[in-house]
Amino acid sequence: MAALPRSIDIIYSGLYGITILWEKIRFSYDSIIYPRPFLYYALLIYSLVWIIAIFLNGGYDKPFHKKHFFTGIISGSIILLLAYGLLNEQYRFSRAILLLGTLWALLSLIAIRYLIEWLHLDSWGLLKQNKRIAICGDEQDIKAVKNVLEQSNVSVDQLFYIDPEDISDSNFYHANINQLIDIIRIYKLNEIVYCTNSVAMSKIIDSMSSLSDHHVDFRISSPTNEFLLSSRYILNPEDVFLYELNSIGKPVNRRRKRVFDFFTSIILLIFFPFYMLFIKKSGQAFKNIISVLLNKKTWVGYCTKNKFHNLPKIPEGVFTPLDGLGFNPQSDISNEIDFNYARDYHVMTDLSILLRNLNNLGKIND
Repeated sequence: MAALPRSIDIIYSGLYGITILWEKIRFSYDSIIYPRPFLYYALLIYSLVWIIAIFLNGGYDKPFHKKHFFTGIISGSIILLLAYGLLNEQYRFSRAILLLGTLWALLSLIAIRYLIEWLHLDSWGLLKQNKRIAICGDEQDIKAVKNVLEQSNVSVDQLFYIDPEDISDSNFYHANINQLIDIIRIYKLNEIVYCTNSVAMSKIIDSMSSLSDHHVDFRISSPTNEFLLSSRYILNPEDVFLYELNSIGKPVNRRRKRVFDFFTSIILLIFFPFYMLFIKKSGQAFKNIISVLLNKKTWVGYCTKNKFHNLPKIPEGVFTPLDGLGFNPQSDISNEIDFNYARDYHVMTDLSILLRNLNNLGKIND
């Protein structure tokens, strides 16, 4: 979190310099177009919007992913441009300042991270580093994944073989699945690969849930050992054979889900007087909106409430992924749907479920 104030200083200083320089070039060197007190506050707000957007998109999480950082910058810029269009003419700066500020934020924050890592003050995984990977599965699947990694351009420093059973009785393995936390802590692992042929999805979800705060990437191997070969494209075997998991337990996804719940609740609360007469149980709908707003509930939760699977913990859902589909599946199908929802979370999934259940906001959970 120490990176947040440092980032604000960098963006703010650059924005201020860009604004003053643009003022001199665009108008004249003797002109003061932008009132200085207002300029200070406006640029601070711009900086904060970018920093918050980067944070919410996981740009400050480890391991560092450039796509999360870029998504944060771009989404922050879109928010600023939309807000800019709604302002009165007298409060508007030049759009060029926003666009140049976006470029400055992208280049400066990435450059600073490279510099910090080059000086060995912190590690963001930007410089070329050898990976330390644990592979969880039976011997045959582990050897298949190892073969994939050897064919790819991934630089692997160490490989650890993890027995999916609780008690390992083979010299082939370095540890069992219950000892992964210790392996991560001692050897500073970057990534864990689960072999879906030999590890049940419920066990994968359980393991990911217990490790979600340990700053490692999760992947699963494809069900087969075949690769997609093409003469038209040069494909990395790692990308074909191994799939990154986007667990709901990841800090970035927890933040995204909470932000989605918060802002949709605010919107529904604002427009509640206009649609309350057109929905059933409007009183209960109001209670549900308030509960989601206060984080006592979430708009979309799990189908099942039993605890036999250790899915990442989220508040009770007003709706489930099955609501609005018009059928009641068997419990085993509900469990599978919960697993899929938890292992590959996207905000757009929550949005689509909420939209198809807008007329049922007054739902009462059993």
